[in-house]
Amino acid sequence: GGHVDEAGAECVDVLATPGATRALRVTRVATPPVRGTGCALSSAIAVRLALGESLDAACAGAQRWVAGRIAGAFAAGGGALVMR
Repeated sequence: GGHVDEAGAECVDVLATPGATRALRVTRVATPPVRGTGCALSSAIAVRLALGESLDAACAGAQRWVAGRIAGAFAAGGGALVMR
């Protein structure tokens, strides 16, 4: 994910299942800290699974969706950014 001190050009999440491990990569969005990204990611995965997507597709699609929300994040008060 994005909480890595050595920020590179990509965020990498790892999907580990009993049969395989897959690295899910998305372009890093350069922003100050954004609140709620982990909760948003898990919720987006759950929604996509409920809609019938495979686990791999749900995780990859949710990761892209969260990256898009991070790109549109805004300051709500004096703290960290929040996603739209």
